[in-house]
Amino acid sequence: MKCFIKTALVILSVTLPTIYAYSQPPAPPPQLAGPLRTSPPPGVPDGPDRPGDRPVQQLITVPGTLNAYTASDSNQYDGLTVQNGGQSFNIRFAPHLAAQMMGAAKAGTAISVQGFYETTPEGMNVIHLVNATSGNQTIYDGPPPAPANPPAETIQSFNGAITDLRRDRQGIPNGLVLSGSRVVELPPGVYDQLQAYLKPGTQVSGSGSRLTPPPGVVLAQNAQIIHPQTLTLNGQTYIIR
Repeated sequence: MKCFIKTALVILSVTLPTIYAYSQPPAPPPQLAGPLRTSPPPGVPDGPDRPGDRPVQQLITVPGTLNAYTASDSNQYDGLTVQNGGQSFNIRFAPHLAAQMMGAAKAGTAISVQGFYETTPEGMNVIHLVNATSGNQTIYDGPPPAPANPPAETIQSFNGAITDLRRDRQGIPNGLVLSGSRVVELPPGVYDQLQAYLKPGTQVSGSGSRLTPPPGVVLAQNAQIIHPQTLTLNGQTYIIR
C-alpha cells in the first residue's frame, strides 16, 4: 500500500506542472519601445541633437533678381530678397557670409540660391541659404573663420545722451542710440524694467565692452556697438545681464 501511494505521488508531481503549463495562455511577443538606437561613437554627443538624429532637408533652387540685402535686429546683414516673376523670396544666411555675398552679388543682378525652408523665431518663413551663385562666383555656407588675432575684450566707460531707440522687427526697443554713432545693446527684458527712464534726451552713462564685428560680418549702420555691464540713469546704477 505504501509503495502504491509513493508511486501515485510521483506521477502527480510530474503530471500537474505539465497540465498547468498547457492551461496557461501563450506569452505575448516582446514589444519594441521605438526605433532601435545605437550608442554614438566616442566623441559624438548623445541626445536629440546628435548628428544621426538630424532630419534630412530637401533643397530647393530659387533663381531670380537680387532686390536688396536685409539686416538683423543686431544691425548685421544676414539676408536678402530675391524676386522671381511676381513672387519675392526671403533668404537668410549666416552673418559671417555677408562680406562674400555682397562682394559677389549687388542689388539688381541675377542670382540663384539653393537652400531649405525654415521658420525664424519671429514666425517668418524663409529659405536658409546653402549656396548662392551670381555670375561665375558661388558662395557656400560654412562655419565662420577663426580670427587671426582675437581681440581682447576690455571694459570701458561711456556716457552720452539718448538720441533714439533701436528696435527689432517687432518694434520692441533693443538698444539705445547715443550721440557719436554708438549703440548700447539691451538684453531682453531690460527695456521693460527701465523704459520710464529710457527716453530720447536722457543722459546715460555706464561701463561695457565695445564689440568688434567678427570677420565677414557687415554692419547695416556704421555704429559702434557697446555691450553694457552697468547702466546709470537719474543717479541710479544698474547691473545689466
